[in-house]
Amino acid sequence: MASKPSPLSGTSQKIQKQTQPNLSSFQKLPLHSQPKITTSNSKASPSPSWAERVRVTDTSTRFSLDPIPRQQIGASLKIPEAILTETTEKWTRCMIGFFPGFKMPFHVVNTIASRVWASYGLENVMTTANGFMVFRFKTEAEMHVVLEKGPWMFGGKAIILQQWHPHFVFDKNKISKLPVWIRLHGLPFPLWSKSGLSLAASMAGKPLSCDEQTYNCTRLDLCESMCGD
Repeated sequence: MASKPSPLSGTSQKIQKQTQPNLSSFQKLPLHSQPKITTSNSKASPSPSWAERVRVTDTSTRFSLDPIPRQQIGASLKIPEAILTETTEKWTRCMIGFFPGFKMPFHVVNTIASRVWASYGLENVMTTANGFMVFRFKTEAEMHVVLEKGPWMFGGKAIILQQWHPHFVFDKNKISKLPVWIRLHGLPFPLWSKSGLSLAASMAGKPLSCDEQTYNCTRLDLCESMCGD
């Protein structure tokens, strides 16, 4: 007499099948209920919060713009010099930064900059879509202090900093010169001085700075210096 199968038999197989998604079932869903798949090349827009969904706006919550006549179709936008200089004070106390060959997450940059430059009057950190960082300070003088203390490194990565100006182009392809770190091995002892290290580094470019170990001669087998053009 054949025994009846146990109700628990095949449970593990059923669980295993249920844990794997059935891709064919997605194709049978109606168009409005199909899941939204975000690839690495697309950006998922954040879903609005409940407060944003029920928020009521009127003219008191909006800012009016100048009623300028519509530009002709096909015309190129020409920015008058007056508009370029209208907010100059707000932006001249900003410096632009980026990491050559590396993209550091914004929250990491914001955390490091806020911790290191808070005492120098850092006011805000912003970012652009093409990887530039904008650091705004309370005064232009405080921003210059930070620039003069450079070059800076965030997490071991060199960040290139420059003061903003009205004709600044946010295009990394337009940048043709960058300071670089060089390593010199086996320098003779007479060159381990400020003038000697500068002379050795000048063989690669314009000497800018060196690390602390090099300057204090605590590591004589390696010299690390930053050079420009």
